[in-house]
Amino acid sequence: MYYKELDISHEVNQTSVKAFAQRYNCDCTLLQEYGPAGGNSLYLFSAQNKTDVDNLVSNIYKGRDND
Repeated sequence: MYYKELDISHEVNQTSVKAFAQRYNCDCTLLQEYGPAGGNSLYLFSAQNKTDVDNLVSNIYKGRDND
């Protein structure tokens, strides 16, 4: 099993996050509703293979500038 913890905007509801994860064959668990990243929710994403988790992460950060 492969895992990745990510903070997701508090503006996105849990149902949408779970649906997004399922598109990448991933499960997600809400770890903290008001997480350490400015109050954003902290989720644990998991999948049976690394490629699925990598694809999910890549899509989340797609188009962001690297500061």
